[in-house]
Amino acid sequence: MTILDRMDSCCPECNLFLLPAQDISQQLRADERFLRFAIIAIVLVLILFAYMYYLNLV
Repeated sequence: MTILDRMDSCCPECNLFLLPAQDISQQLRADERFLRFAIIAIVLVLILFAYMYYLNLV
């Protein structure tokens, strides 16, 4: 096993650049907020369409 301590962070076997591990906790919180917002928006649109459909029947 080769220790990767080269300055360019390039793998000597496959020549791909390696990315350092990052703290993803903030990204996960942002993703969770976005998904929660998207689900709420979808539910509100479905309720709006159901209400419009109900108004057309009455």
